[in-house]
Amino acid sequence: MKLSLAMMVKNEAETMGRVIENIREVVDEVVICVDDQADELTWKSAEMYADKLYKFTWRNDFSYARNNVISKCTGDWVMILDGHDLLVRECSIPIIQEIKRNPPDVDAISGYMYLNCDENGVPELFYPQVRMIRRGFAWFVNPVHNVIDVARDRQMFYPQIVVKHIPSVDRMQARRLQRVEMNADVLKANLRRDKKDLRSMLYLGNTYGDYPDHYKKAKGCFTAYLKVSKGMGGRGSFINAERYEACLALAQIYVGEKKFDESRKYALAALDNIWNRREAYCLLGDLALMQDFKDEALFWYQAALWIKTPVLPTFLHGAIYSYAPHWQCAKLYAEMGQLDVALHHVTECLRFKPREPQFLNARKELEKVMAASNGGQQQVPESKSLLTAVS
Repeated sequence: MKLSLAMMVKNEAETMGRVIENIREVVDEVVICVDDQADELTWKSAEMYADKLYKFTWRNDFSYARNNVISKCTGDWVMILDGHDLLVRECSIPIIQEIKRNPPDVDAISGYMYLNCDENGVPELFYPQVRMIRRGFAWFVNPVHNVIDVARDRQMFYPQIVVKHIPSVDRMQARRLQRVEMNADVLKANLRRDKKDLRSMLYLGNTYGDYPDHYKKAKGCFTAYLKVSKGMGGRGSFINAERYEACLALAQIYVGEKKFDESRKYALAALDNIWNRREAYCLLGDLALMQDFKDEALFWYQAALWIKTPVLPTFLHGAIYSYAPHWQCAKLYAEMGQLDVALHHVTECLRFKPREPQFLNARKELEKVMAASNGGQQQVPESKSLLTAVS
């Protein structure tokens, strides 16, 4: 099986070489399309690494740009990376080699995209994203928030394929501003053509929701989405997944407005659409804590821990699917005097963030108090020093 690497780039000389060198051993050709407005350093870097190099004119359409570079490839399969998408070699290279030896009978292969990883490798956000397509059988659609137009039963997900987003700070800020402005313009134009365009309605709400000054507009988009989509979809459908997103976004906005009853209503409505995602459970736990309902908060955080990481085409929060619910449980159990259970949850936190000072200090303090109380069955000492450490 011949595998091509397809890249479209603009002003990414700082990271592009590292990205290509990281995957060069498993691809048979490197095809790069460079934006005709790119800087000179990007062109020089592309010339060093590309087997095939082309120029393209940006048309405010991500799908067009991606399909254009894919059309230049000659491989049986195409690996899609941007100039700031760094493959995590340890887990990804072996599975890509296996795929090349024994290609699966599908048209698209997804892996995880990690955004803004901390020093422990825990991403701020992560989500499944198509990384490999069978050339000629899959194409991108939608000018913004582009997706692969492939039936779900013709896709396969490999959690071992992990890509980290590593743009430079300056490039990240420039891209963010460009995408916000462009995305909002495209989505508003879509809605002028079709006032019931659900996808544009939801994504425009997400675009506004990134900025507190536009929360009122975001609430309008999410509320309209829920009204128009009412009665559509079913368990496991994309509509229900999107309704979950809209409900959760409204719940989070109402938390900021200190309208806790409204927030709780929408968090529960989110779970009515998708029950197996942790975000709504953790938000309900946070709401209970804000109102000093600690038993209820513990219930929601423990419920979150029963939920495994879902494979859904949406953003997931790294902290929520790793250490965050454990940390909240640790603090609550410590306050209840159940130090052995608190220690268990702190240990789980350290599994994800082994160098985190507050987790290390909490473990040390718990072990100290438990040793002094013959197994930790006594209540926390009067000084509350343990609670200070686990706060």
